[in-house]
Amino acid sequence: TTNPTYRLFPQRILPWKQFATFQHEFWELLPKDSPLWSERAYPSAADLDFVGKQIDPIGSENELRLFQRLTVERRVQEVLERIKNDSDLGERLLSNAKVSFENQESFRGEEITLLGQAMEGLSVDSASDKRPRNTRADQFCVVRSRNGIARPVVAIEYKAPHKLTIDDIWTGLRDEIWPERDVIDRTEDTYEFLCKNLMAAVITQLFSYMVDKGVRYGYICTGEAFIFMCIPDDPTEVYYSVNVPNRDYTEDRANRLERTAVSQVLAFIYQALQDEQPDQAWMQAARHRLRRWKVEFIDELQKIPITQRKSRDASSYQPSEWAPSTRCSPIALRRRCRPADAVTPTEGSDRDSEDGDMPSPTPNIQTRSKTAAAAARRARPAQSGPGSGRRQPPHAGSSRSIPAIERRPYCSHQCLRGLSTGSPIDKSCPNAAAHGGKHISHAAFIKLLLRQLTIDRGSNADCCAIGVHGSRGALLKICLTSYGYTFVAKGFKAENLEHLENETRIYNRLDRLQGEHVPVCCGRIDINPPFYYEGAKLRHLLLMSWGGQSLVALAREETSSSTFEKHCLELATRALAAIHQQQVFHGDVMPRNMLYDKEAKKLMIVDFERSKLRDDERTVLGELSPNRIRKVESSPNKAADRFAKEMGGVV
Repeated sequence: TTNPTYRLFPQRILPWKQFATFQHEFWELLPKDSPLWSERAYPSAADLDFVGKQIDPIGSENELRLFQRLTVERRVQEVLERIKNDSDLGERLLSNAKVSFENQESFRGEEITLLGQAMEGLSVDSASDKRPRNTRADQFCVVRSRNGIARPVVAIEYKAPHKLTIDDIWTGLRDEIWPERDVIDRTEDTYEFLCKNLMAAVITQLFSYMVDKGVRYGYICTGEAFIFMCIPDDPTEVYYSVNVPNRDYTEDRANRLERTAVSQVLAFIYQALQDEQPDQAWMQAARHRLRRWKVEFIDELQKIPITQRKSRDASSYQPSEWAPSTRCSPIALRRRCRPADAVTPTEGSDRDSEDGDMPSPTPNIQTRSKTAAAAARRARPAQSGPGSGRRQPPHAGSSRSIPAIERRPYCSHQCLRGLSTGSPIDKSCPNAAAHGGKHISHAAFIKLLLRQLTIDRGSNADCCAIGVHGSRGALLKICLTSYGYTFVAKGFKAENLEHLENETRIYNRLDRLQGEHVPVCCGRIDINPPFYYEGAKLRHLLLMSWGGQSLVALAREETSSSTFEKHCLELATRALAAIHQQQVFHGDVMPRNMLYDKEAKKLMIVDFERSKLRDDERTVLGELSPNRIRKVESSPNKAADRFAKEMGGVV
């Protein structure tokens, strides 16, 4: 028996009629003379056959995850790396960003993770909000831009093929689904209804995750089938397209290159990269308009009698019709290969490879010209059910416009220190011209910032998450638009207010070190409405100067050397010694909490949410009984030993 969770569910689950058109655009953007068409990128067929024999039959989601990692995701990543390394294509298609597939287990050690680490105090709201415990997808595709900002672009959910068969999928998604009208609180025992109910549940599971994380694109993968999903401007809708790559590749000879699993995932990621990330207004509207459904996939699966599933014939999935491609696989062009029309279909790995015919759950795609395709993208998928609003995606072939906040440089430490203390403007600050002749008062700064964060929540808002979070807080990048002050804010949930208050207290103690060994603290504010991030509502912000990249992130980029590491060790030792001189015990001195600014060549220590003052122990002493005080006083060097041990951990 499971404990069903409350999930945000879409009001309408609609067929994605123009999916093929949008997928096709990616291939039209690749120049015919690109080395991507001629250079060998993958192992030989014999090598792949050998790898295939080493993979056990899929019996669980974990085995499916490994299978997908070896056969699809690594291949997609290889192509993306080749595109990125091409100066023209990398800029045009990827904006020179790095794309990777990541999950919780893929991160190293105890680093501050990007969009994946379990955030015990951050990503799950209070019980009163009826938040689900398992609000994470199995995998996600993350893009890291040159300016250090990371964001998820595709969410991925794995379902073992024996739990979600092709027959279940096409039967359940034969037509659009309105969950409240069609399945919720309804009871029927027909196989068709049970499949529709099952598919509504599995789509809701990923949909809820996507809304929580602010991701428009996602797909459900069974190893045999892919259900690609997209949420438009109207957050109450979700579009889907069902694809079975093995069948698609075998039967659609005109589009073989585009119909493989690797090609479909690759083009889908490109779609996601071109689209705008949901803004805070969208996130807020989604929570106001969407309702929750107490549902669990495994419970809905168990409602289908095993006799019904076993007694049915294998699925008769038929690939949807795609417009003929102008590109052919380079393999078919090699002299040693037979012409494409002479290739004998190979035996696939699908268990249902010998099924009969039945209409595909995805509507047919009509042949279109490139001009029509571009027009279609500007208008979004044709409406296939009631509802009006549709988002307007970017033009075909265009890159996602980078918001101004992402491009804007951070203010210098000295500049923000002057804002807090009333000192003169730092002329070396990259934003000095926007600040005016002198700093505004700190009180005016706070007042203007609160007003801006309340009303400025659209796609061009001067506030964005940078994809870095720890166990209690997440970092935002903010610019006070009217005066150009640009800094970071550490956001906390209401439940973690005590940690924010403690960190503020520590920064006050370290006042003389701010801007040198720790970031400048510009105060704290409480915001309403909150900032939505990773399913959490950040209501309290600690305002700070940008300290740089964590040593963990720098190590990931492989830019470090033995000389650099020695330099960082010296700076870290000096910084921690200065912090200890202020009688502050950090409590978590790890590389993830050390930031290095390449331009200023400074190292700063951060994350004081659980730090302690030596004064705290003296306060506790005054509250103890006389006998207890004598026992504590018998170890006068205990605190000193703890400080020495912390320093030893760095050295």
